[in-house]
Amino acid sequence: QETKTSQGYTFVSSSKGRFLNNIVWFSRKQLRSDVNVGGGTLPKTFLFANNLWYAHDQPSASKPRLPVAESAGIYGKHPGIQPPKDYSIQRTSPAAGKGISFKPVPDRDHGWHGFRKRPSIGAYEIH
Repeated sequence: QETKTSQGYTFVSSSKGRFLNNIVWFSRKQLRSDVNVGGGTLPKTFLFANNLWYAHDQPSASKPRLPVAESAGIYGKHPGIQPPKDYSIQRTSPAAGKGISFKPVPDRDHGWHGFRKRPSIGAYEIH
């Protein structure tokens, strides 16, 4: 939480954030920390679930250091995407059908396809 007060307003501590169903493609050697937990936050109230983390330069070091335990995370498995030109996944991807349903439910993926009952991880649903 970078801002605590501004123009006469006082901000409450950042809390209850949700980080769900994401593919996190990163370079381990270029990353200083996995998440930025600044002062004035309540990191123990955050939820991390059903994310696929992939350090493309060092897959065995893909598991992030998070402020709370993640449920159903996937670490070090290539998601089958081809950044920066293609972020879609195939049925054989470890992200296929491994997401979690949540409310409010997004009704469409980045390509305007509907999500399945058990959604995939990432910006695109398999179709």
